[in-house]
Amino acid sequence: MKTRRIPAALLALLLLLPACSEQTDPEFAGCMTEAMCVANSADVIPSYYDVALKDKYNRDAESAEMLDIIRDSLIFDFGYLNSFALNTAGHLFVQLVRVGSTDFASSYAQNKKGYEKALEKMQEAYAD
Repeated sequence: MKTRRIPAALLALLLLLPACSEQTDPEFAGCMTEAMCVANSADVIPSYYDVALKDKYNRDAESAEMLDIIRDSLIFDFGYLNSFALNTAGHLFVQLVRVGSTDFASSYAQNKKGYEKALEKMQEAYAD
């Protein structure tokens, strides 16, 4: 059976923090967000997944098995997750399909400098 992967970006939620206050401490906010994610991963998600999704709301064992298959096929694709920061490089195939083009090589070559510049900018931001 061919392996299928589901980009996690399709299922992800965002947490936005206001930057309008002088008292905003980005390091503290990031630390607390990470702590909440760790606690959520250890407590809330397993309970929700095992109790609610697999037991309470499922029709049968086959449906529970299907949930496991779906969850086990999640991936985190850096290019797709960061596509907009990378000048939409991760969406190039989608853009080509929309216009009915199969010319990936020339489309990539046309945008290569922009992709590389966006990647350098992202790397600098991560380094800071």
